[in-house]
Amino acid sequence: MKTPKKYPEHASVQTILHLPGRIRNELVDHVQSLGTTMNEWCGIVIRKALEEEQGLPAPPPAAAPIPTKVDILRQYLTGDQVLEPCGKTYPCERETTDPEFHGQLEFCGHCRIMLQ
Repeated sequence: MKTPKKYPEHASVQTILHLPGRIRNELVDHVQSLGTTMNEWCGIVIRKALEEEQGLPAPPPAAAPIPTKVDILRQYLTGDQVLEPCGKTYPCERETTDPEFHGQLEFCGHCRIMLQ
């Protein structure tokens, strides 16, 4: 069996799935009912399956929105603490780690929390 090609960790690659038409049609209906795209849904499902297989705990929901430039400036000027989506104060590892995308959905490349 040929060894699969390895890609850089930050690369976004296309993967082709061969499915029976009936399954694909059911999948299309399902993702439309959820208001998402097939790419986003498949990416999230595959990601969750891999994390479960590796024994990783499920990432918690985002604790706060991504800080805006105004939030960061306010923190600098007033000393207020601005929280990152992981719940840590700005700046956290998200600032130095490339994000991961599944379609339009963005995930922190460090803590795996969905940012949008």
